[in-house]
Amino acid sequence: MAWPSSYCSHHDTAKKVRVVRQCRADLSCMYEKRGKRSMSFLDLIFSFFAGGFGLSETLDTNKIDKHIQKLNQYDWFKAIYEDEKYNRLFFVNKHVRKYLQSRFRVNNMIKSQKAQRKFLTFLTKQKDS
Repeated sequence: MAWPSSYCSHHDTAKKVRVVRQCRADLSCMYEKRGKRSMSFLDLIFSFFAGGFGLSETLDTNKIDKHIQKLNQYDWFKAIYEDEKYNRLFFVNKHVRKYLQSRFRVNNMIKSQKAQRKFLTFLTKQKDS
């Protein structure tokens, strides 16, 4: 495997073998390859959990649509979804879509009236902003 000339920005690059072993042993170490930092093990784990808890920046349209279908089985959500003042938010507002992407939040809304009220308050704030 061909390694770039500078393995790690915080290691001594003079002794290549020692640096490579040191980089492989140190999970927090990120080697630089063609000017880009590659993801460390800890970054990989964080990004995995962030996606699951709604912290990811990307939106999964299929997941959001399934959650909306699931919530549409309940009268309280169906009334909100069909209301003209909120309906557009479900399609164009990224904050609302990100909220609905979370499986935890959706299941919590199904189980808890408090979570339902919180969602309605959230929708109202998004509509007004």
